[in-house]
Amino acid sequence: MSHDGNSNSYKDHGDKVTESDETTIKKARTEVSEPLSIDSTLNAEPSGRPLPMFVAGASPHKYLTLDQFKEFQQMNNELKNMAIAHEIVLDPNFTVETLKEKSSTNLSKKVEEMGRKAFYDILREKLAQDPPNYQPFFSLYSELKDLALEATTPSSAKIFDTFDPDEPVRQQQQNCLDFVGLVNEFVAKLGKICAPIRDSEVLKLKKETNLVDLFMGVHKLIDEMKNDMLNYTVKANRHQILQHSVQMESQKFLKLLKFSPHLANETRGWLAESVEEYQSKQTDDNKLPEKINKKHLNKILAIGYARLLDGKRKGDQFPETLKYDILRVEKLMKEKFKLSICLTSVFIASNLAGKKVCEETDFKVRLKNNLLALLVDLDEGSLKESLERVYLECNKQITTSLEDTWNENFSALLKRQIAAVESENNSVRRLVDDRMLTIISTILQGPESMKNNGSKLPPGLSVIEAELVHLISQYLPVTFHNSRSFAQFYIQTINEHLKSQNPHNPSTSQ
Repeated sequence: MSHDGNSNSYKDHGDKVTESDETTIKKARTEVSEPLSIDSTLNAEPSGRPLPMFVAGASPHKYLTLDQFKEFQQMNNELKNMAIAHEIVLDPNFTVETLKEKSSTNLSKKVEEMGRKAFYDILREKLAQDPPNYQPFFSLYSELKDLALEATTPSSAKIFDTFDPDEPVRQQQQNCLDFVGLVNEFVAKLGKICAPIRDSEVLKLKKETNLVDLFMGVHKLIDEMKNDMLNYTVKANRHQILQHSVQMESQKFLKLLKFSPHLANETRGWLAESVEEYQSKQTDDNKLPEKINKKHLNKILAIGYARLLDGKRKGDQFPETLKYDILRVEKLMKEKFKLSICLTSVFIASNLAGKKVCEETDFKVRLKNNLLALLVDLDEGSLKESLERVYLECNKQITTSLEDTWNENFSALLKRQIAAVESENNSVRRLVDDRMLTIISTILQGPESMKNNGSKLPPGLSVIEAELVHLISQYLPVTFHNSRSFAQFYIQTINEHLKSQNPHNPSTSQ
């Protein structure tokens, strides 16, 4: 039951919930279906008999108490803060501006722009009156200091000690009002404490003579100064935020599970799949014990993280513990999909072009670069159409390399084999995917795993080595932070899964 639903029920029915309400309220249920007398509602008398379950549905297990509701609201706010901390940790180029851009919708932007325009249009009307109505400008001027203090450090705030919010009123009473001059003096103060990147804006404001445009520019400058200060604070405290974020994400997630244990169902399913795949690759002597350790977890998660890039788990099926990173992972899914289709096509074209062409020229690298340019916007929905262009490019490159020895029969064979790549079960595509999975999961396990595997790419992947390294380097911060944040939960969940698979075996650990 969502907290919104509870809130509405309190309003609609007038229920008074006190902090001491811990009672679970349940309605009586009819064991046998009885016919209902459905008369007109004009003179209906309430029967007092509850509706059968198949009509009204089962009553909820329990309602949220007021304390639980408050706790849920508090947790919701904490989760929002946690999401911001998560972005700071994983995005080295994090800025307040990008956060606002991501969190605002097109509708909210339009509403904000319309509201701002309406506000300044009213000011222009006041200024255009004869005589000009300066009353709203007096209020705006008096607020400037408080606005600026929000964008400055305590040491810089001293520059506003001489600011007099009543000076415009005093000048008007003395018939010597210079509003533009007063605001320009304030702009000069801002110019002394703002970041150097804002110097051009300060200079532009000093030349502004329209009072409304001047206030508009000052408000914009102060907002930018606030962002500058926040960005500096984030950058200076990045390490502390990283340490705090790991602990906070783990604690808040476990706390959330107390409200709704099912919120980790997809994570449990994802871990179970990863365990089964890991087990399938082990000999009987190397099977997992009933209680795993962090070394086992590292190997299991490497498979799980690598499998996420296959794109099988999307939307509601995506692990809850990685929900904050779903956009990042989806972007990498798309990149991996593009590399897979590209390399599969290169393999097919190279096989038909022959050993001599592939070994004596830069055929494969040139073809790869051209195909990646063609597939820049590739997704599963456009694969069939894209493969037609892939065929044309492959055919063109082979024709250039082989000249007269390449004929229509070979071209038709190439076209059929490229078209067959659309199927996930295509043998060449599956080979490429398996090799990519192997190297991605190996690297995600860490340097020791790479050393044990000889630090070599699987055969054929050297063609896309640079692109593959770039993809994995973007994924590593996500997987590293996630494994640190949820390691204990993952171990507990995997142990529970292993125990459920072998309920009669005694617990053992390695």
